[in-house]
Amino acid sequence: MTNAIETDEVHTNEETSYDVATPQLPQNIKDGKIRVGASSAPKNLAGLLVAVIKERGKVELQTIGAASQNQAIKAIAIGRGLVAPNGRDLICSPSFMDIDVNGEERTGIRLVVEFRPE
Repeated sequence: MTNAIETDEVHTNEETSYDVATPQLPQNIKDGKIRVGASSAPKNLAGLLVAVIKERGKVELQTIGAASQNQAIKAIAIGRGLVAPNGRDLICSPSFMDIDVNGEERTGIRLVVEFRPE
């Protein structure tokens, strides 16, 4: 069991615009995990996930609920468009995860995203 997701809120800095060339990742995602909320902006999330993949080799998107899952999937689709001009593609491996949210066990979805091997 993991405590990676605490709420269904956005856990990245909404005031910061992330793009593919971001040299420094925000401190709260140095472990390669991004908590996706229902109000996460897919375009910002896409740039962030590509930046994390470039730095770490893969990224783990963690979601609880259909709305946050929808935002994560849109971000992955946008991310594919960001890396395509460089001849790259992304692959996604989904799995279930148990999460403790305020003392209540919830089931979330983990999406591990990485570059497709060349």
